[in-house]
Amino acid sequence: MCRREPSDLDDKDPLYARSLTGEPLAVSGIVVRLAKRVRKRVRKRVQKRGLVRAAESFAIDPFARFKFRACYGGQTDAPPLSTIEVDPRAIRFANATALGLNGRRTKHLEDLPRPRYAEWSPMGGVLGGDWDRYTVPFSQCIEDRMARERYEQGIPWEQTEAYRELMMWMSRRRPDLFRCRGPGELMERLRYLDSLAASLAAHGYRESAAHETPRPPGATPPLSDYPDEIQIRIGRHGELLYARHGRHRLAIARALGLSRIPVLVWTRHGRWQRIRDELRSAHTRARLSAHAEAHVSHPDLADLAPP
Repeated sequence: MCRREPSDLDDKDPLYARSLTGEPLAVSGIVVRLAKRVRKRVRKRVQKRGLVRAAESFAIDPFARFKFRACYGGQTDAPPLSTIEVDPRAIRFANATALGLNGRRTKHLEDLPRPRYAEWSPMGGVLGGDWDRYTVPFSQCIEDRMARERYEQGIPWEQTEAYRELMMWMSRRRPDLFRCRGPGELMERLRYLDSLAASLAAHGYRESAAHETPRPPGATPPLSDYPDEIQIRIGRHGELLYARHGRHRLAIARALGLSRIPVLVWTRHGRWQRIRDELRSAHTRARLSAHAEAHVSHPDLADLAPP
C-alpha cells in the first residue's frame, strides 16, 4: 500500500500524521481528541444558551429530534412566506409550556419555555402531536400588560406596574425585558415604543416587506427579508397562537384596537391542515363536512373558501 510521509504541516496534528504513515493510533489519543471536540461543543452551547438551557438541550434535544421526525407532516399547500390578515385580539394565547420559570414571576415572551420538538419545524411546516395544547394567556405576559397600562389607560411609564417590575429586575441584577443596563436605557427603549404606537395609530400596521426593494414578478423573497414579522402557529381547532417576533407590535396593536394585522404562519397542526385540504378539493360548500363548514370564515382559509 502506498504511504505518504508526513509533512511539516502534519506536525500540528500528530494523530493525523501517524495515520498517514500507517502507525496505529493510541486509544488514549483518540479519546483525548473526542474529549476536546465535546468540550468545544459544550462550551459553545453554554455560551449561547446558558448553563441550564445547555443542560436541557443535551438531555432533551435527541428525544425532541426523534419526536419531530415522527410528527412532521411536510409542507403546507399555502406559500410559506405569504402573510394572512388576522384580528390581533384573536391571538389570545402564546405557544409555551409555562409563564414563570427560575423564580421570576413573569417571563420575557422570547424566553418562555416551548415544546422543544416543535422548534424544529420549518416555515410553513405541518406538524402533528400535542404542541398546540401548551399555551399561556397572552394577556398575562408583561408585554401585553405594559401596552394596556400605557396605551389603553394612558398611565405614564413611571407609574405603571410593568415599569416597577422592570426596575425591580434590574435592581436584583436579573435580565429585564429589554436587557437594558440601567434606567436611562430603559426609558430610551420605552420612548421608542411610544413612537411605534403613535405610528401604528396614525398609519396602521404595515408589513416589513413593504419597505424592501422591489423584486421581479413571481420571485419568492428569502426568509431573511422577514426577520421581525409576527409569526404565529395554528392549532388543531384553528387557534391562533403567538410563536415569535413582533411581540411588542402585537401587544400595542391589541391595546390600540387595530382590526387587522399581517402575520406569518410558522406551523400548522396536522389536523388543521386536513381542513385546508378538504376546502382545496371541494368545488362547492355543499360538499364540505360540518366540521370544515364551521371554519370557512377562518382567516387562514380565506384563499380556499369555495363559492
